[in-house]
Amino acid sequence: MGAFFLYRAGTNLNLPAVEAIFEAKGFSQPNIYQPGGDWILWSYGKQLVVAETFYSDGAGNFLFAFGTFAYWGFGRRESMAAVLKDYLKQELDQDALNGAYGLLICTAGNLAFVTDRMNLFHLFTNEEQSVFSSSFAAMLKAAPGSLSLNVPAVIENALIGYIIGPETVVSDVYLVDEQHRQKIHCPKLVFLPHKRDELIYDAEPSGGFSECVTKQLESLDLYFRSLKALATEAGGMEVGLSGGYDSRLLILLARRHFGTVTAHTHYHRKTTVDETVAQQVAAALEIPLKLCEAAKQPVEMEQNEFEANLANAAPFSDMRVVHDYSWLSYFRTRTYREIVLQDGRFAMNGLAGELYRNHDNHLQGICDTREWVKARVMGPGVFSSALPRTLEASIDHTLAKAAKVLGEPVQNRITHRQTRRYFGEMFSVYGAAVRLNTDNQLAYSLSPFMDYPLRVASYRALPYLGLAGRFEAEMIRRLDPSVAAIASSYGRAFDSAEPVGRRIKYSARGLLPYRWQNTLTPVRMHRRAGACPIYGPLLKRQPLIRQAVELMRDPRFGFKWERVIQHDVLLQRVLSLGIMLIKNQDCIRL
Repeated sequence: MGAFFLYRAGTNLNLPAVEAIFEAKGFSQPNIYQPGGDWILWSYGKQLVVAETFYSDGAGNFLFAFGTFAYWGFGRRESMAAVLKDYLKQELDQDALNGAYGLLICTAGNLAFVTDRMNLFHLFTNEEQSVFSSSFAAMLKAAPGSLSLNVPAVIENALIGYIIGPETVVSDVYLVDEQHRQKIHCPKLVFLPHKRDELIYDAEPSGGFSECVTKQLESLDLYFRSLKALATEAGGMEVGLSGGYDSRLLILLARRHFGTVTAHTHYHRKTTVDETVAQQVAAALEIPLKLCEAAKQPVEMEQNEFEANLANAAPFSDMRVVHDYSWLSYFRTRTYREIVLQDGRFAMNGLAGELYRNHDNHLQGICDTREWVKARVMGPGVFSSALPRTLEASIDHTLAKAAKVLGEPVQNRITHRQTRRYFGEMFSVYGAAVRLNTDNQLAYSLSPFMDYPLRVASYRALPYLGLAGRFEAEMIRRLDPSVAAIASSYGRAFDSAEPVGRRIKYSARGLLPYRWQNTLTPVRMHRRAGACPIYGPLLKRQPLIRQAVELMRDPRFGFKWERVIQHDVLLQRVLSLGIMLIKNQDCIRL
């Protein structure tokens, strides 16, 4: 249930390199099967969980399960048995499947993939469709020759923090999402069509604010109940706890539905607000809280430490760079995740909890798409760090794919509902979900707020979200008033109204046209002279950083380097991309 590599016998592949990358990820030897026809499957179990990946009904039909899922609220083995049984009867109910998963069903020599409807479980294939894997890194190393660099995708990765599928950073490997499924035609292998609930496109609610909150909580309760058996089998739930909205809502729901819940937070040399709030919330809920020591920052590491950190993070992170999850930080390593989990075997995180807040922070019913992309998808310090021609070409590239994913035009004008869909069906799926795929190599892992049923339900809350967090705050208050009364990292408790000054600030920002924002904010972002503090020490200490800088300053990528180095998150993202390409130059033509 941790990872897999499926290929057709006779395909020209560099299998020793594939074995090496899975070993670098921390896996032991795979179980090898020939599930149907000439297909060969390498199946890897989760690294910290003793659980079968395989189920057979004794009649020659069997199922392999990867990721984390539950069917009809059953535990792991019962879910596997029920999925196979219902599939054979042609009665498989996708509405009863929750999680981020890839299921491979084998019947009479034929193979069928069933994946979650949001495509949170990432699966890759090659041009010939002779290889499928849960690992992009394995796909890179499997190719017998060098793959072509996809320069527009590298630029997109740098500017928005992820790549909208089915593209990847190489032109010969694809992420199998809804768009790419239509191009797959393999002998004896099919993908089960996703049932698409048309209500996902309907953001019109019924009732007022209070009733809408009630309905959202009902949807959350239904979802968490469906995972109770799986959480019980795993021995409980582990949640990362900060000082904000999302982790507090998540831990309240976990505490409400699961018998055993533990949490962790980070402590630093100087106590942070997040640490203090986490301790108060955990104490109020009588939940054990692990304090995980913050490790050295990259600028503090010696060369051997820095490169060891990369060696631990890169394969585990699947040779992908997403959002602010760069390779440079110790927090992104396999070692760190093992320390966090300790005895825990089922982890949840609050990624995408912003769906219960106005993530876009605007009240504009319709706005200019390109200006919105600059302000909210890229950010002012990012879009202003690209040359004009590069920026415009990348926006065109991104929006063309976005229109296909959303199934509606967004190139010129975009509605507020469409911006919510963009965040939920692209950022969450192609960016944040990489964290899910990473953690699922170790143990069970889910990001509930990204899953399909909660995403469908959440769109109906849009008219009641406001510009701040009142909707999510009300859900927290209803779940536990005493926990809502604890102060947050926002400087206030969640049982009180936003301060007047903050509401005025949000209102001004929410109503100010994006064109004006994009004119004003880059001036503020770049008025500081010189590079951000981490750049100089990294450049001086780490030879790999110097190589990455040399590569990413290449004119084909189109960056204004003097501005890139002023933006901490963008700089780390670009440096991570450079290091990734350098580390894979044995299989990518640079």
